[in-house]
Amino acid sequence: MMKTFNRRDFLKLAGCMSAAGPVLSMPGAFEQGFGLFTDPQIRFGELLIRATLHGVILSSSDDGKTWNKLVSFGEQVSVSQLVQEKGQIYATLSLNGHKFWLRSLDGKQWHTIV
Repeated sequence: MMKTFNRRDFLKLAGCMSAAGPVLSMPGAFEQGFGLFTDPQIRFGELLIRATLHGVILSSSDDGKTWNKLVSFGEQVSVSQLVQEKGQIYATLSLNGHKFWLRSLDGKQWHTIV
């Protein structure tokens, strides 16, 4: 028996696909730790650094087999982006719809960017 989509499901799927197209085609989207369905992740020296949508930044020295918590900003904070530049880590965080940016030299101490 063949399964079919109803019109509503088709329109929802078409909307998701059209919204995902520009994001997935961005140059360097995945290399910079930005993925549509993944936590932001970057390489920082010998470490992999990963952020979660629940305010935690983790590090791994064995290519992601095990993870150690570097810092927790709290469950209500979402870490949406990580970037490594000039020996520093930059993170984009959101709290109640407001975005702010932090930087760190080691992933343990963070400072607000103004």
